[in-house]
Amino acid sequence: MRATPGSQLIVTGHHVGEPDRTGEVLEARGPDGTAPFLVRWDDTGHVTLLFPGSDCLIRDTHRDTHRDTHRAGAPEEVPS
Repeated sequence: MRATPGSQLIVTGHHVGEPDRTGEVLEARGPDGTAPFLVRWDDTGHVTLLFPGSDCLIRDTHRDTHRDTHRAGAPEEVPS
């Protein structure tokens, strides 16, 4: 699992009704952007060092948020 500063980290809830927890990756302290991650949690503002488990996801917020909706090989729509 790799992350860069500014990526969003999401830890899924473990019990029914328990919300997911989100935070911002401030720093990746492992080699090549790997764990452990220094994370600022959205709900508390606390900063912790996290060694993520299988319940953790990384959302790269640096990518372009515009997603291409056409399939590979399909003709592109031309604006009129």
